[in-house]
Amino acid sequence: MTQFTLADLKECMLLAVGYDDSVDLDREILDEPMGELGFDSLAVMNVAREIERKYGITVPDDSLDETMATPRKTLAYVEGLLSEEVSA
Repeated sequence: MTQFTLADLKECMLLAVGYDDSVDLDREILDEPMGELGFDSLAVMNVAREIERKYGITVPDDSLDETMATPRKTLAYVEGLLSEEVSA
């Protein structure tokens, strides 16, 4: 099974914002709200698209505010999607 780590998420986050120097992900971010990390709803959608592209899964847009509210929630959500893919 493919694992989705914090390093993987950080890479997708940086790709989504074009490696913006104002985005600091080199600190403890797991429980920080995405908005406080500099990711508005459009940026979170872009993170979801990067995850889809890299892992070949579908991340539905309808619940991103809940499922991707923090990096910790995002990790758990994507791990769940990846395990569903393996089960299918």
